[in-house]
Amino acid sequence: MYKDVLRAFAENGYYPVVTMTILVVFFLIFSGMLVWVLRIRKGHTAHMAALPLEDGSQSPTVSGEVHHG
Repeated sequence: MYKDVLRAFAENGYYPVVTMTILVVFFLIFSGMLVWVLRIRKGHTAHMAALPLEDGSQSPTVSGEVHHG
């Protein structure tokens, strides 16, 4: 089976290698984003959800957060 796969790579040029590389890159990006989203604190998501509703005159109510702007 491995010989057939290697033979297919040799016959088709770089197309399978490029395709697999792109697939791996997208999978790693998706996995990284999933881990990042699962690790976000609930207070941070509540603050970010309320940003469009704030008028800018009130200070943030969530302590321990770093806010830019």
